[in-house]
Amino acid sequence: TENARVVYIAEIFRSHGVYPRHSDDQLLAADAILADAKGDAAASVAAYEKLLARAPENSTALYNLAVAELRANQPQQALVHAYSAFHGRTPDGTRTFERNYTFDRRRPEKAFFVGQLLERLGDRAAARRYFELSLQLNPSFLPAQAKLAAR
Repeated sequence: TENARVVYIAEIFRSHGVYPRHSDDQLLAADAILADAKGDAAASVAAYEKLLARAPENSTALYNLAVAELRANQPQQALVHAYSAFHGRTPDGTRTFERNYTFDRRRPEKAFFVGQLLERLGDRAAARRYFELSLQLNPSFLPAQAKLAAR
């Protein structure tokens, strides 16, 4: 996968003390992916937070931050960032993100992840709505089919 390739390249460069001519954003993303691959959720969260400080509308980084936060046992923060990545705005509506908004709204796995977080936090009704939304986006999305069939 793309992440595996980034991790491999980042490890090679770092082990030789050589850094490619990439943007700081790319290096921060590589650091986050590398930390995640090593199981260091806290370092992954920190790298994604640095990346988002530089590029706050990066919906992919928002989503990946949410995944890292869940691994770091921060489900409430993960929900805020997963919701923002999917909807293009913060849950309280105080901030909107224009880039990649329509792209992420078409991704059933992102709606499903929001549903998983809501379920984990005890809001089963809202979780069900996101599982159903996943199926509206892609009727053959198996994780959502399985989740709804189990209810």
